[in-house]
Amino acid sequence: MIPPLFQHQLDDIEFIKSRPFVFNTSDPGTGKTRTIIEVIRQSPQHRPAVVFAPKSILQASWGNDLDRFAPKLTWIIANPKNRLEAFHLDVDVVLTNHDAVLHLLKAEPKILRRFNFMIIDESTAFKNPTAQRSKAIAKLSEGIPNRTNLTGTPAPNGILDLWHQIYLLDRGTRLGPRYYAFRAAICEPQTTHAGGQSFSTWSEKPGVETVVAQQIQDITIRRTLEECVDLPEQSNYYSYYEPNRKTLNAYYAMKRDSLLEFESGKVTTAVHAAALTNKLLQILSGAIYDNNGGYDLIDPERYELVLELALQRQHSLIAYTWIHQKAELTRLAAKRGIKYATIDGDTPADKRNQIVTDYQNGLYQTLFAHPQSTGHGLTLTKATTIIWASPTFNLEHYLQFNRRPYRIGQTRKTEVINTCAKGTYEEPAYARLNQKKETQTNFLDFLTPILELA
Repeated sequence: MIPPLFQHQLDDIEFIKSRPFVFNTSDPGTGKTRTIIEVIRQSPQHRPAVVFAPKSILQASWGNDLDRFAPKLTWIIANPKNRLEAFHLDVDVVLTNHDAVLHLLKAEPKILRRFNFMIIDESTAFKNPTAQRSKAIAKLSEGIPNRTNLTGTPAPNGILDLWHQIYLLDRGTRLGPRYYAFRAAICEPQTTHAGGQSFSTWSEKPGVETVVAQQIQDITIRRTLEECVDLPEQSNYYSYYEPNRKTLNAYYAMKRDSLLEFESGKVTTAVHAAALTNKLLQILSGAIYDNNGGYDLIDPERYELVLELALQRQHSLIAYTWIHQKAELTRLAAKRGIKYATIDGDTPADKRNQIVTDYQNGLYQTLFAHPQSTGHGLTLTKATTIIWASPTFNLEHYLQFNRRPYRIGQTRKTEVINTCAKGTYEEPAYARLNQKKETQTNFLDFLTPILELA
């Protein structure tokens, strides 16, 4: 039996069918994929459709939902082995990954001309107008009559992130046809000095959130998860710990000298400020990579803290940043008898799908996951706890990953635990993350009431 649509989905379906361009910025977990599938199912004018989405969710989200909610629609995943053939097949929906645009443009620039509907899922993948894949999709999508972009995190680094996402829809009607003109209109240049060098940054002018929100409101959908469904609350807090002397010695040596020599004689260096910050965060996470690509374990205390938090809970998701975290955390999990699975960029699509199913069925107590590979499209409502093994600077990864258990279907309270080494760079790392979150939240806060009045 196909479950019924929510009222907000019924409203959004009519909204999408009534205009050629739509920017759906609703929260993760509000059912954006189901809404698009229903539009395709109901409207012959929106077929055939092409979906560009993260590779990790082509089957796990789009393929599974097509089979579940619209079993009469025909679809295929276009991968490197069948890509050109798939785009010429007589099917209702072609699914492919973001980077496929580079190959499609090179092989057949007009290959999308027969499609009536283009959907870009997680459209922030194309937010950078100078990126090759952004230029490629702009050329490929010319002439497609209906275009919809989906993302729950539309402006992870600020309002500038919106320009190319909107340009792919309306070709500059709302925010202008030139990125640098848009930047000059909404930002002011600032000069920053660091390391004896000066470089320019751009700061948003006061009040631009309201102006931009008004310019795009006629094509924008914005739903918060809380308004769509009554979910138990999700708490977000820090789990602080004091690094031991061995870790602090390595931390301060690297901070002072931008160089660390191991007992084995191997050396790791940081060539600039960004690399130094990365090295310091690695040290605090428990290990650091040397100049040859291997890593040296400094102290297992951080991994033990993360595993202790997981042991105290029935089902958790643990976000890791580096391969050494995956290796050490899974080694300790096996030692402690924790049933676990891992998902990252090396996990094949069919295996990823099975892991998600098994996790949802309660087979695993813990799922170790890289946020880039697990932050979009997956429903993991079996989990009640997310544990960040160390901070990330990527707001989109952070927000999207935290929504994996907090979405439609969740019946229990959930929590996000941010492990943090007190008095170190991890504190400003989390602070910067929250500042970026505030910037996006401000824009969405301006956008929501404007849409309600429209």
